[in-house]
Amino acid sequence: MLRRSSRLQASGYYDTDGNPVVSYKEILKRVFKRRIFFRRRDSISYRNGAMQGYMSVPFQSRPKIFLYALLGLLCCGLPFLLRTLTGSYLDPIPSKLPFFISTPTNSSTDPNALESSIIEIHGSPTQCKHMWQQKELQDELLRLKKKIMTLFPEADSLPNFALETLGARVVHSWTSKSYQTPEPYLTILGIPIWRSPVSASVVIQGHSPLLPGRCWPFSGGQGHLVIALPYTITVSHVTLSHISNKISPSSTINAAPKVFSIYGMEYLGSDESRLGTFLYDQDGDPVQTFRISDNKSGAFNYIRLQIESNWGHPDYTCLYNFRVHGRWTNKNTKEGDSKLKSPNSYICGR
Repeated sequence: MLRRSSRLQASGYYDTDGNPVVSYKEILKRVFKRRIFFRRRDSISYRNGAMQGYMSVPFQSRPKIFLYALLGLLCCGLPFLLRTLTGSYLDPIPSKLPFFISTPTNSSTDPNALESSIIEIHGSPTQCKHMWQQKELQDELLRLKKKIMTLFPEADSLPNFALETLGARVVHSWTSKSYQTPEPYLTILGIPIWRSPVSASVVIQGHSPLLPGRCWPFSGGQGHLVIALPYTITVSHVTLSHISNKISPSSTINAAPKVFSIYGMEYLGSDESRLGTFLYDQDGDPVQTFRISDNKSGAFNYIRLQIESNWGHPDYTCLYNFRVHGRWTNKNTKEGDSKLKSPNSYICGR
């Protein structure tokens, strides 16, 4: 006699003859429901054309497509954005980018074609790396060039004819008066006695490096300096130097000249030839050289430096160093002019 479960018997699992009433074949009803579920999802994918195209791509090729796209955006997305914002990168690449994003092509089913499209637009990762290395090298070269120009300015490679040791001199009677500060240098028992004014000759003495306070001050923002050159020359460049704001005690150089003009004279009292007007940049290099226009030709024995304004100091303007560059000529001075020494009289300057 077969054993029957009292629980199944109580729930009506057996008939009056003791045979099971429930057939195991009824489990097929659940399988049929699952088939209906898959049919519904397939019908949804068939109705949606975009989903059908996506499902048609092999699963193994999808990670490669995403990987290549991610690498291209990471390598070249940032440089492209920076160049676009600065306005210095104007080429056909931006016009290609929307076409690449919005136009569905056969490359969606071909990962190799998609990879070649990304490389064509953005460049390969190796090319991006080389581009960054080239940019870093260019920045380093610019920094080195700036340091070299600071240590060895252009004026050091040109002959300076406004040099006291070469025979140049300041014509004090034709030059602005020096500025007198209220505080005296010499006192006796607290009583101010005397203060020695700074001579304008310090401007052509060629001191290097420039030190704060070793300059020629004159009152206000306008003044002039007349220099007698040792030779008759044609002027090609002039150089104006001032201390940097980095070494200034006040961290500013508002006593530096701002706008200045250069005039040439054959002899004192003759007609002046204006050689040019220039701007000294207080944020630029301490030593700044200015080129004289080629059409301002002429041979001169005297140079007048006219300061038109300074960078805002209300009391005085300071001149640290002034140089005159050019080429010596054999033209004689006019009669009645003071005699200038010939180049042969300065053996060390030859």
